[in-house]
Amino acid sequence: MRGWSHVVLTLAIWATWGNFAAAQQTIVNVPSDALTPRGQAFYLHESQALPWTDGADFNTTNFLCYGLSDHTELCLTSYGVDNAGSPDGALGFGFKSVYQVFEERWPKLEMKLTYGFMAPVSHGVQDDAIGYFPYAHTSFEIPETDVRLLVGGAAGSENLFGRQEASILAGLEIPITDHFSFTGEWFSGHHNLSGLIPGFTYHKGRWIVVTGYKIPNNFEMRNSALIFEAGLFFGPGAGKHHDEGDHGGEHDSAAPERPGNIYRHYGTRPPR
Repeated sequence: MRGWSHVVLTLAIWATWGNFAAAQQTIVNVPSDALTPRGQAFYLHESQALPWTDGADFNTTNFLCYGLSDHTELCLTSYGVDNAGSPDGALGFGFKSVYQVFEERWPKLEMKLTYGFMAPVSHGVQDDAIGYFPYAHTSFEIPETDVRLLVGGAAGSENLFGRQEASILAGLEIPITDHFSFTGEWFSGHHNLSGLIPGFTYHKGRWIVVTGYKIPNNFEMRNSALIFEAGLFFGPGAGKHHDEGDHGGEHDSAAPERPGNIYRHYGTRPPR
């Protein structure tokens, strides 16, 4: 019943709180199924270079997250800061929660349920001073393989997406070594965050580095982008939750025994 209770809770939150939202650790821009360990903090800087576009050719996103509990992190996120005056800039306040579900019924799937909300507050010229970004997804492994998939949905306001729109979310993770993985994400639609981003993630100790290439959904390649991210964990025990299997809090005895469990960054699961 535990897995179903989290599913019902997620649907209730979507139905009741559809105008609020959160931000957090990500694959690149899609919220990931990883959490900042309890009592630790995580900072991530993302730069996007768009050398062929007619508009802003450089923009940044910055995340600062705090592990509030074994299942929830809080996050402050700066979106849309670019070299063209940042007309879509916003500062987001939110949270994300992750739970292991159906671990007794389908243990090989290592299934997780993630949901969150962010309230982006405009500092640009948008009409909506306070927006919304609710999302929810499930992630799971394909049994007997190293492939992990993520599928879900999200909705965004104009001061985050550039237009009011709902999106399908998808993610892919294929570990190559203990610290290096191929990762990919996809936002459907035609908004600021939409597009396909294949890339690679490296995580060792306190540091995470991500590189990727963003392909617009309309395949207008002059709007494609080179992406670079660098992240740092800090606080008590930072860097140990991945390399040494420290879960950063009380361990869920029903969860699969794999280094880092739900506390590792997406894309850093060791191969079998």
